[in-house]
Amino acid sequence: MKRLAAVLSLAVLSACASAPAQQADIALPAAFHDGMVYVQVSVNGAAPVWMDLDDGTSPSAIDLDYARSLGLALKPGAGSGTGIGTERVEFFNTSADLAAGAVSRKIDFSASRLKGMVGPDGKPLMGVLGYSFLAGRILVIDYPNQKVIFAATSKPCACDLPMGLDTNIPTVPVTIAGHRMTALIDSGGMYDLLATPAAVRLAGLETWAAQGRPVTGYGYAGAQGVKIGQAPDVAVGAIRKETPETVYGTFGTSPLKAEAALGARFLEGYRVTLNYRARTVRIEP
Repeated sequence: MKRLAAVLSLAVLSACASAPAQQADIALPAAFHDGMVYVQVSVNGAAPVWMDLDDGTSPSAIDLDYARSLGLALKPGAGSGTGIGTERVEFFNTSADLAAGAVSRKIDFSASRLKGMVGPDGKPLMGVLGYSFLAGRILVIDYPNQKVIFAATSKPCACDLPMGLDTNIPTVPVTIAGHRMTALIDSGGMYDLLATPAAVRLAGLETWAAQGRPVTGYGYAGAQGVKIGQAPDVAVGAIRKETPETVYGTFGTSPLKAEAALGARFLEGYRVTLNYRARTVRIEP
């Protein structure tokens, strides 16, 4: 589910985020592997496991069988999980105490079977840390130095971009082929750029999209046909990338409104700060 020439991770799942507590700078126990970022956590005091760090998931996800093995109380979801793919995904709402190094917080999860997802150790992944883990935090993913930090403060910078929230997923203004639009920040998506049909129309990318090769993408809602190709360029703030690898597809069953998304292959060359308090995004070399 996390391995595709275009792995599409975005998910919106029905549950509420817990309110965060203020705290000092904390380095999280993290691993960077194959473009993805993982955090080692303990759930309700159990043995440490790996979970994917994915700001494109809301609230957070936990493997259903793992949740049952921990004896978590599971309440049937009010609907179904949504995201990349076309299947209805039945899920359960639950919550648990989660510790990641010196960070401790009770967070909400949506529990479902995380088919095919593996951690940095090659073993099945036990969950995905999303909005319920990140809300109210200042998250720094330092890709070049392979560090993940919850910062206590962040001084304003002229380089800061306004952060929108699209179903609790951060967004930033971007330009694609010179046309301004809104893009999600998706640290769990293995691509440079995802362009929806709306982005294709806005930027006049019909010829580029038609030249893409058909592949099958996978997400929380199963399989979905997409095309992998290129776009002329994408720019966010002062950063511009020529001919980014581009997934041409939709956000599946999710209710997202953004026209595009920036994935891990775009982000991995930078220090990325997602400031959920000030609602800003900073992407620095």
